[in-house]
Amino acid sequence: MLSLRRIPTKTLRVQFEIVRKKTNESHVMKYGDLTIQSENVAEFMGKKQAQKRNEHHHPAVNASSQHKFLTLPSRAASLLMMHKKRQNESQQDRHNIQHEERSVVEQQIKQIVHKLVQNANDSQRILTKHPKRIGNLDCHDEGYFVYCLKPIERFWEASEGVGRVWR
Repeated sequence: MLSLRRIPTKTLRVQFEIVRKKTNESHVMKYGDLTIQSENVAEFMGKKQAQKRNEHHHPAVNASSQHKFLTLPSRAASLLMMHKKRQNESQQDRHNIQHEERSVVEQQIKQIVHKLVQNANDSQRILTKHPKRIGNLDCHDEGYFVYCLKPIERFWEASEGVGRVWR
């Protein structure tokens, strides 16, 4: 970015412009107290001894050095990290994680049912009795519309004055 020889004379404003020109995949923004942008970069780099040590350990850090780095949008960085982590997991690890996630969901559902239903027998029955599979999807869809979506639509119309939302 900046040559180490030029750091004492370059301002934060100049450094910002250099970073902004060299950054192509994310937003470079200014935040905070902008009155300090006329101050020199060197004022924020520490003492001269630290600068000399840095020059000794990292001589290639100057304006002419061109490093090849993987560039990607900042929003994709976390996805890339998650993908790399998943690549290193074995099938057994994935199975264990999935099992843990399911048990957490089951515990949360049990807590909700126990808080809503006071009778222990009723709550146990609710947790263990599962409905049969849906056989008539048309009937299910119509019932879902009438009892779930229609009330939402009525609320929407009353609050916003907008027309139909569903169908």
